[in-house]
Amino acid sequence: MQVPRVDPVGVLEISSDYVASPRSRPLCTRIAAAVLVVAFLSVTVVTTALSLGGYCLTTEASRPSPLHAQRQ
Repeated sequence: MQVPRVDPVGVLEISSDYVASPRSRPLCTRIAAAVLVVAFLSVTVVTTALSLGGYCLTTEASRPSPLHAQRQ
């Protein structure tokens, strides 16, 4: 088996007997990565919902803010 080489033009030349091995990660590593992604997304969604919920509960929609009040 020969390692692929690059010709002077810069084109990769692959011999017919060269076979690339698949790079599969172990199951525990893939599960750990999935758990981290799900944890990150759930924390992001929960904190956004709590922040917006707190904002909506503490602002008064019926009364305009002083910035929008008409000047007399």
